[in-house]
Amino acid sequence: MALVAASSMPAAAMADDNRTYWIAAGDDPVLQVRNALGRFEITKRGRRVTVRLDGKRLPSGDIRRSGRVYQVLDASDRTILLFGVFSGPGDGQVVYSPHLDPHALQGRTGLDIEEKEYPELRDVLPDWVPDQLVSVRKVALGSASARAGLHEGQLLLSCNGQAISGEASLYGCFSQSASQLDLEVFDAGTSRTLRVSLPPPSDWIAPEQAERIFAQVLGR
Repeated sequence: MALVAASSMPAAAMADDNRTYWIAAGDDPVLQVRNALGRFEITKRGRRVTVRLDGKRLPSGDIRRSGRVYQVLDASDRTILLFGVFSGPGDGQVVYSPHLDPHALQGRTGLDIEEKEYPELRDVLPDWVPDQLVSVRKVALGSASARAGLHEGQLLLSCNGQAISGEASLYGCFSQSASQLDLEVFDAGTSRTLRVSLPPPSDWIAPEQAERIFAQVLGR
């Protein structure tokens, strides 16, 4: 099984952002996804597609198929995850985009992050800041993060008063926050706190639209 980032994007997507779509491909592809509702693991084996949420396998009745797009539903029949499954080498390809997910950090805030080490800043950062830092990779124009003043290159030190020790800790803070994120950022030698007001989660796009986007990403 191989996990790769898509290199070709539809015109409507951020064409220079190779983290916009995630693809698992090959034999028994497994794609792990995390949003504010939990950790999902999608597995395709032959013709069978299974989904686990926080380690528990979901019944087939909670998964609805529309063409090559699958929707995971909650008890109220609302979509909590959407992904595509396409034929290909081995058992095929599974594709997902956090930017299309209204419950994901990227989809709800417009914030794209990455982990890096900045040894040259070790002497100017507080002692409690870990060696592996989370930095702002990109901010979507007009998003909640952009309105808060976040921009590319800033370092994220804490979220709602808790130190950010990696991407997972920021995702955890986001998952536990209902309305806002208070992010301590380091930029140009100084630190300050920016408040990101979280908009209500929007609706997912229609499965037919998602299928067209995923198919274009995969060159179908």
